[in-house]
Amino acid sequence: MDWSLRLVKLIGIPSNLGLVLLFRTYYPYFFERGEFLATDTLRLLLA
Repeated sequence: MDWSLRLVKLIGIPSNLGLVLLFRTYYPYFFERGEFLATDTLRLLLA
């Protein structure tokens, strides 16, 4: 089971960083268009 936890960390950490970068890139775009909803962001972050 130890190797599977390491695998999850190896895959999970870069993907989380990618999500953060995507969020930081697209946040101003949605905010400027007025389509940004905090509830949608929370749902994405908690998903």
